[in-house]
Amino acid sequence: MDLSGLEPVDCAPFSVADHYLMERGSEQGKWHRVSLPPEKGATEFITCRICEDISLTRSLCTFVSPFLSRVCYPMDTTLLVFGFRGRSAIGFSEDDLSHVVRPGDVWMVNTGGEALYRYTPAHDLSEMVVIKYATRRIGFVFPQQTRAVLRGDRPWIVRLGYQESNDSWISDLLNNGFTSSLDCLRAEARALDVLARWLRPLTDTVDEARVAPGIEGDPHLEQAIRLLTRDLAATPSLEELSRVLGMSHTRLNRAFKRAFGKTVFSWLRDYRLARARAALKDGHRSITDIAFQCGFSSASHFSQSFKQCYGCTPVEFRSSRKLQEVYCEYGTR
Repeated sequence: MDLSGLEPVDCAPFSVADHYLMERGSEQGKWHRVSLPPEKGATEFITCRICEDISLTRSLCTFVSPFLSRVCYPMDTTLLVFGFRGRSAIGFSEDDLSHVVRPGDVWMVNTGGEALYRYTPAHDLSEMVVIKYATRRIGFVFPQQTRAVLRGDRPWIVRLGYQESNDSWISDLLNNGFTSSLDCLRAEARALDVLARWLRPLTDTVDEARVAPGIEGDPHLEQAIRLLTRDLAATPSLEELSRVLGMSHTRLNRAFKRAFGKTVFSWLRDYRLARARAALKDGHRSITDIAFQCGFSSASHFSQSFKQCYGCTPVEFRSSRKLQEVYCEYGTR
């Protein structure tokens, strides 16, 4: 188990029940504050149920000893996790906590009905904000090809953002006073807008990366793609990937060539560029942030690779899209 510098887990999980989640039975459009038992440390969970299918929780925790929790959501849930302070590792078992949420990170989690484990070291202030969506509300945006890239129909975790200014994403939600029903409507719209903006690069990439239709029939390919795409800023080496899959470099590259017509890292390069191209459609994201998020060592390296693949620089791509949008706007008048 790789916790990326966090001390090993050696504690029994604390079961986080609905009393802390405020998922059911709580009043819509009202902030609730709850804490764990005081012997756990200084903890505060500020939760609001925005509407029937969307809720939000901000957690501020300083534990007196390493803390492992087991969160059981009452339904299949999709989470957007924004890291602010400290580090916490998350996963679907005590033995698979390899996803570390750091300040500036944005992770997406689909629980698939499974419990989610979270491990936080002692004494460090950990702060994160989680927007929770009932997957039934948004499941239509995960077509078959998208699920193949992520992890089939099973639970999955993928990092979408790296070194983000997370305040800009959720400040409107956290500062909502919910003084009227219109505030609930505004919060629901904002929560869905945030989700859509993070999902767009992920779902757009699937078609551009040309996922093989039969990939779900090959468990090695499915696992390889899941490991390569779950965190583009920290992908495994070919040696690590081969070791985890239990197959040689040659056999792995041969499998990718059969499915995609290219080697493992040629496929990964094209996938990174496709993800970056989709992210560039959001004019609020900086090109440098997109470059690092998609695993490029620098903005100049990203620009060079992008031009080689698409025939224009990221700046030129954005400019051409802006001109197209202006043309469409005036052309329809």
